[in-house]
Amino acid sequence: MKIPFSAWIKYHGEGLGIVITFGASIAMLLIVAALFFFPGPSSKETGVVTGFGMRESETGSYRVMHISFGRFSDTVRARSHLDCRVGDTVTVSRTKYWWGYLHNLGLAQAKPCARPQTPAPFRN
Repeated sequence: MKIPFSAWIKYHGEGLGIVITFGASIAMLLIVAALFFFPGPSSKETGVVTGFGMRESETGSYRVMHISFGRFSDTVRARSHLDCRVGDTVTVSRTKYWWGYLHNLGLAQAKPCARPQTPAPFRN
């Protein structure tokens, strides 16, 4: 025996409404979380190395670079094989999050640091 759909809705209506409301609430929470926590587009930014230091973590210490980007500065984890010095210009990857920007050296760049080119001394 088949029950008409309208009769099924009348019989299961209250429970079905709760399930639909709960599902819609979860979907809205996922959309809001996606808007706030997933990163925005990445771009490249150039700054000047102002110093080096060490940071401590649970797994040990690691090297960091302090980089000035004009009106603000940031601390970026530096790989140990980089040949960067204070005063070098460095290109970093900048990713926008809802709480601000995240800067990192990125894996695609083999040599992110560049020294200002000075002309060679004149020789006879």
